[in-house]
Amino acid sequence: MELESFKNDVAAWAQSHGGIFPTEWNLLRLTEEVGELARAVAEAMGPKRPKEGETAGRPEEEIGDVIFVLMLLADELGVDVSEAARASLRKAMKRDRHRFDE
Repeated sequence: MELESFKNDVAAWAQSHGGIFPTEWNLLRLTEEVGELARAVAEAMGPKRPKEGETAGRPEEEIGDVIFVLMLLADELGVDVSEAARASLRKAMKRDRHRFDE
């Protein structure tokens, strides 16, 4: 699925639930979700274990949450996420084309 199409689906869902959230709130929510992703990865790959009574985080679920909130933020800012992703890939390919050569 194209990112722009997914962003539009997320925006339609948000509109059906009272509208797009304020940009500042989406940025805070994104930060929260990235923290939850970090916790899930730390539990899956590192020595961190959930506290008693807590459920272990699932990286795939947290990545989905990060993407969802990122789409809300992109819609609020009017960002074409498909083009932004392609531009980021082009930048990395140019800047880092020899960075990891042996």
